[in-house]
Amino acid sequence: MPTEAEMSYAAELIRDVRTSHDLTLKEVAAVTLYSKSVISSYEHGHLPVPYEYAAQLFRQTKDIRLLQYMCPGLTGEPVEATRRCPRTPPAGDAPHSVKLLLDATEQLVKAMQYTQRILADGIVDDSDNMAIGKLFEHLNSVTKLASQFQRDLMAWHESATQRRRHP
Repeated sequence: MPTEAEMSYAAELIRDVRTSHDLTLKEVAAVTLYSKSVISSYEHGHLPVPYEYAAQLFRQTKDIRLLQYMCPGLTGEPVEATRRCPRTPPAGDAPHSVKLLLDATEQLVKAMQYTQRILADGIVDDSDNMAIGKLFEHLNSVTKLASQFQRDLMAWHESATQRRRHP
């Protein structure tokens, strides 16, 4: 798990990059397919910033600071000057990830039930289209959370297995 200082640095970096490019959470979420709440959790240091998210934010902003964060030493800076956070997240926090995934899945079920009701009449108007569009966004968010949970669970399991083998 990253240290508090590493998570704080990463959180501050991605928040500063987003705001200095005058991007809203909604705009970044639309491009990266991460939900606004997950991005906010990264920006407030509640979750480690995944490499994939930093890479997508870099593609959107072309901000050199993200490149320095993801690939220390690549820009000619000494590694010590740019390497404050791990390039890839270490063993994940499976209990936290499962809570996020469960909450998102509950919201997804409600959205799908609502979509089922609006489609029942066979007529899809503009407001129905917007609701269905939001469902697609939510599906993308849940898919990303499920992937993160799978990585976290695997890392947690590997770590627990190693501790049992080497007490």
